[in-house]
Amino acid sequence: MTLLIYQPIGNAPLSSPRRQVGNDRLIRILEKIPVFAGLGDDEYEALLTVCNVIQFRDGDIIFREGDIGSDLFILLSGQVEVNTRWGGLIHSLKSGEILGEVAMVSDMHRTAGAVARGDIFLLRLAREALDGLVPRHPHLGYTVMKNIARALAERLAVTNQRASGVLELSSPLPTSDDGLYPDA
Repeated sequence: MTLLIYQPIGNAPLSSPRRQVGNDRLIRILEKIPVFAGLGDDEYEALLTVCNVIQFRDGDIIFREGDIGSDLFILLSGQVEVNTRWGGLIHSLKSGEILGEVAMVSDMHRTAGAVARGDIFLLRLAREALDGLVPRHPHLGYTVMKNIARALAERLAVTNQRASGVLELSSPLPTSDDGLYPDA
């Protein structure tokens, strides 16, 4: 498996991929992701100081179903397939989407695996790093966890509907923009 991990965003040298991507561009990406909605500019900057940019090659396993995880990933470019042993492909993620959010709130085993489709770049946020930011940025911690809880509730609602036969298995997963939770 080819995995290139780069330094935390705030400390990367000028030649690093982080500098090539740029903090401003990363902040613009984060602002569009529902899990990070509601943060201020200083909170986005603080968040980036504890993130890493990671590259995977086509076919690389990002994580396996059953692994214990503690990282949330934001797909910066490329495509990731999320699958399970019992159901095969359950979702294909594209740029700007997140994976691994359950690991931010629980020590449970990963409920699905993730595989890179093509060369991809991910922004990685470790639970421990987020926990370390909370004392200095309590609003950041509260907001991210609230948004993760909302995303998980939306996915649970879809799973329950699918299990009861209400939705087709090919229906896309909703986002907070779909209106399931109007107070979002």
